[in-house]
Amino acid sequence: MSEAALQTSPGGDEAVPWLLYRAGGLACASPLTQIAEVVRVPALHPVPLAPAAMLGLVNRHGHAVAVLGLAALLDAAQQAPGPASRLLVLHAQRQAVLVDAVQGLALLPATAARPATAEEAAAGLAQVIPARPDQDERRVPDLVRLTRPAAAPARPPAPQPAMPSPQTETEGELLLVFRLGTQEYAMPVAAIEEIVPAPAQLLVTPHMQTHMLGMMTRRGRLLPVFDTRAALAAPQGAPARHVVVLRLRAGTDAPVEVGLLVETVSEVLDAGTAQAQPVPPLLAHTRRMNEIAAILKLAQGRRLVALLTPERLLDETALYGLEPAVSDLSDPTSATAGDEAQHVLVFQVGEAELAVAVAQVQEIIALPDTLTPAPLARPDVLGVLNLRGNALPVIDARTRLGLGGPAAAQRQRVVVVTGAGETPTGVLVDRVCDVVALPAGEDALPPLSAEQALLLRRVVLDAARMLLVVDARTLLHGAPELAEAVHG
Repeated sequence: MSEAALQTSPGGDEAVPWLLYRAGGLACASPLTQIAEVVRVPALHPVPLAPAAMLGLVNRHGHAVAVLGLAALLDAAQQAPGPASRLLVLHAQRQAVLVDAVQGLALLPATAARPATAEEAAAGLAQVIPARPDQDERRVPDLVRLTRPAAAPARPPAPQPAMPSPQTETEGELLLVFRLGTQEYAMPVAAIEEIVPAPAQLLVTPHMQTHMLGMMTRRGRLLPVFDTRAALAAPQGAPARHVVVLRLRAGTDAPVEVGLLVETVSEVLDAGTAQAQPVPPLLAHTRRMNEIAAILKLAQGRRLVALLTPERLLDETALYGLEPAVSDLSDPTSATAGDEAQHVLVFQVGEAELAVAVAQVQEIIALPDTLTPAPLARPDVLGVLNLRGNALPVIDARTRLGLGGPAAAQRQRVVVVTGAGETPTGVLVDRVCDVVALPAGEDALPPLSAEQALLLRRVVLDAARMLLVVDARTLLHGAPELAEAVHG
């Protein structure tokens, strides 16, 4: 039966506004006072360990809002969102429910709805509006109870940084490796703000600084982009594909953000796995080599990587006159000038973009052709690989986190992760995306399940993406330990 856009109370009793809608083929209604807004369904971002009714997260007014399928909550058939589907955003709960269609508003007497019976309450209803000649019976879902997550256990304490090893000065420092021509270079990940794709075209301005190619737009600001190949006098190679964003300081002036154009980013490696050799004295005394701090020897010396000192890569003349780096407080992925930024490694699992603190990443390696099976292991354990003589267990992030979507097998990588005092473990991900700097501090999370509350540390939003920062220790623990933490 079709509903009018606005129905009025037939009697003289005080009228209460109700929102009329359908969910899972059921005729439903809710007091309008429970609904903050009704919106079309925006892009849904998957979330790990989602209960059956949780469809994902959406960005609403700069906040992460959890979306639940009302049909699933009512044990009805949950359909995929269609053109008529709408989100009912609930007041002050950072939650929304998906319904099949909104049919209109009705002004009904306050006594029009009767309390739900015990059987109806067990099915998730708070009230029922009996049928009338001009209206079908409508169920009134108990939205407060249905959307209430299970009590979450206390979140484990934030992992403390590991004590530095006395073996080498560089052990434990992560380095980003990139290529120019046939030569590989590296620089500390801590000096990198983020890595972005190279734009198709740069804005060229007159009287540009030495080695400057032009300007690109980055989050509404102009970023100067420099020719790394020219700065290092490297030979010509493949077209540049990435811009590495650094924050450098020119003398005593305020820091500036610059982009370095590189051909391709190869990997992130642990400096402790490479043998560092000083630059030969004959070359170290030349000004052309002062930007190289050391030569890293890998693969028993068959692979040489030049370790760069970012502060020496561009001299003060190149940086002079550039606009100081400032933070846009509306941009959660830029660090404030006086605040300590958290650098995270961003990777993709299914359709979700996840991130883990760089301090909890040991290195990134390719997935070998074969893994040694691990008998009686959990379903998410793929096997064991040999990492420089050590047995490294590898878990499948898709299985571990319950995330689907098409796999990009050719881009899969194993991220070697360590929690606080944990044995290193490899996590197979679909793609390693980039490294970004997040401002220090905690972000309010939407209501989550108990398992999700243990796993997720932050949800970081901007106009184009939603990053879910996960706790490495919880990521590595697996189902048995999570179940013990949740159920005690």
